[in-house]
Amino acid sequence: MSRLAIVIGVNKPKAPAPLLGAVEDANKFAAWIGKQGFEVKPFTDDVAPVTFASIFAEVERAVDARTYSQIVIYFAGHGLQNGGSEIWLLSGAPNNPNEAISVEVSVMAARESGLQSVVFISDACRSIPAGMQSSRVDGGSIFPNKQLDRNTRPEIDRVFATLPSLVAVEAALADDKARREGIFTREFMRSFRDPPAALIEQVSENGQQIEVVTNRKLKDLLRELVEDAAFTEMPKAGQLPEFILESVQAYVGRVERAPEGPDIKFAWPGDLGGTDTLRSTRRGPSGPRRRRSGPSVAAVAQRAINLASEVQGTAQAAAAAAQGIAPNLGLAEAINLFSADVPVEKFETQTGFSVTGARVRGANCPNFRAETLDQEFVRLWPMDVSAASASVLIEFDNGNGTVLPGLRGYIGHIFVDKGVVTNVNYVPATNSKRWEGYKYVREQIEGFRAAVAAAAGLGVFRISRDQAESFADKIRDLKAFDPTLGLYAAYAYASTGLDQEVKSVRQYMRDDLKTELFDVAMLAERGVSPHETGPQTILPFCPMLRQGWSFVAVRDARLSEVVLAARDWLLPALWTTFAPEGVKLLRDAIAKGDFR
Repeated sequence: MSRLAIVIGVNKPKAPAPLLGAVEDANKFAAWIGKQGFEVKPFTDDVAPVTFASIFAEVERAVDARTYSQIVIYFAGHGLQNGGSEIWLLSGAPNNPNEAISVEVSVMAARESGLQSVVFISDACRSIPAGMQSSRVDGGSIFPNKQLDRNTRPEIDRVFATLPSLVAVEAALADDKARREGIFTREFMRSFRDPPAALIEQVSENGQQIEVVTNRKLKDLLRELVEDAAFTEMPKAGQLPEFILESVQAYVGRVERAPEGPDIKFAWPGDLGGTDTLRSTRRGPSGPRRRRSGPSVAAVAQRAINLASEVQGTAQAAAAAAQGIAPNLGLAEAINLFSADVPVEKFETQTGFSVTGARVRGANCPNFRAETLDQEFVRLWPMDVSAASASVLIEFDNGNGTVLPGLRGYIGHIFVDKGVVTNVNYVPATNSKRWEGYKYVREQIEGFRAAVAAAAGLGVFRISRDQAESFADKIRDLKAFDPTLGLYAAYAYASTGLDQEVKSVRQYMRDDLKTELFDVAMLAERGVSPHETGPQTILPFCPMLRQGWSFVAVRDARLSEVVLAARDWLLPALWTTFAPEGVKLLRDAIAKGDFR
C-alpha cells in the first residue's frame, strides 16, 4: 500500500507576527519525505492562504481511498497549547477560530480511519494563549468524523519540536541572515544521515529491503541533536522535542548514506537500550559542549507518580524526587501545593467546596441550595434527599468562575491561580461513610493525586499501552476516594486509544458515585448529553477539563445552546474557567431553570 505525507507550512496567520521560515521548512520537508517513498501533498501560504477545508478534503480523500497504509501530517508554523490540546494556526486564525487544527482531536478521529499508521510531526511552538482571542481557538479534526466498520486501529505517533508551553527555535541561514529555518525540521531530516548502526533496522518495502530508523529509535538521537542546536542558537530556550509513541516499528525516513562521508559522527556510551543520552561530536571547530539535560519532563513526572503511588508513598517523597532530578521544572512545587491540607470545617450536609487562591463571590446550583461561607467555602444543601449530585457554578471575586459537580459525600478543593482553576481535588467529608476508609490511605491518595495533577498541569500526564493495566490497578480503589483520578485516567486512556479502559473507568465511577462525570461519559460513548435529573445523572452540564471542549464535536456530545454560547468566554487553564461574561450567561440560565 502507498504512503502519503500532507505537508503544511504557514508563515502568515492573522496573528501573531509572521514567521520567516515555516513555508521554507515545509518545502524542504516535502522534498525530503518525497525521497522516502511518500506521495506528497503540500499546503503552504506563500501563494494563497492555507485553509482548513482544503486539508480536511485531502485527508478525507486519502481515508476513503483505502489505498494508504500510513499518513504523515507535518506542520510548520505558529502553534499553541490550549487546555492540554495542541493547536496549529492556519492562515485565517486566530480571527477565524475554525481555521485551526487540533492535534488531539485529530488523533481521536484518526483512530477510526482504517489506516495502519498515522504520524503527526509538529515544528511549532506550544505556547499558552496570552489573551482571550487565542484562547477561543480550539481547532478541529482534519480526519473525517465517522465510525468506520474496520478492524484496523492505527498506531498513532506524535512528535513535537518542543515541550508543552515552550517555543520552537528558528535559526538564521548561513547564506542569508534575513531568512530563518526551524531547528527541529533541519535536525529531524539530518537524523537519518549515517546514524549509529545500533539505530538502523532492515525492513521490506514494496518488495525491497531498505534501511530505516524507526520513530522509537529516533527519539533519543533527535532529542540530543535538537537540544544542542537550540542551545547554540538560543541558550535559554530549553528546547527539547517530545515524542508520544504508540508504534514499535513505524518509521518515516530511510537511512541516507552520504558519499562524501558523514557530517556527524556518533558514539553511543554503553548499551543502546539502557542509556538516557546519545553523545554526538561534529566535525570542525566547535565551542564547549552543553551539559545534557537528563530525563524528559514526562519521565520525571512518571517517576514522581510511581513514588507517590507506592504503598508507603507520600507527596513529600514524590516532590523530593522531582526536585532532585529537575529542580527548575516546577513539578515539585505543584506536588507540594496540591497535597497541602486545605482547612475545611465539618459540613453537616456532607457536600460542598473550599477554594484556595481566590475568594468566593457566589455559587449557583440547579438542584441543591448553595450557600457561601466566609468567601472561602460553598456548602450545598440537597433539596431532594435522593439526589446524589448536581452541577455547581462557582464565581470568584474577580468575576471568573468554574462549573463542577457537587458530589454527595465529598468536599471539593478548588485551587485558583491568577484567576483560573489549576486543580480540583475531591475528599470524602469527615462525617460521610467514605471517611472511615479514606483516613487510613489518605497520605498515599493525596500524594498520588497531587503527582498526577502536577503532571497533567504540565501537559505530560501519559499512560502508555504497556502501563495501562498497572495504572488501572493503582487507581481502581483510590478513585473511589477521589473521582479526579478517574477523570485524569479517562483522558489519558482516550489519548492513547485505550477505549475499553475508558469504558471501564466510566462503569466503575457510575457504580460508585451513582452519577457520571460528563467528560468520562463523552470519552466513552458518542452522542452523550448531560442531564441533572433521572436515575443516572451525567454531570456537570459542560466539560470539567478545558481540553474536553475540543472533543465535543468529534464525540457528537450534546450541550445546551447557552453552554455553547458560554464557550466563547473560556479562559486558558487546565480546568474549565469562564470569564465574567460566560459566568453571567450560565448564572442567568440556572436562575431560569434551564438545567433542571
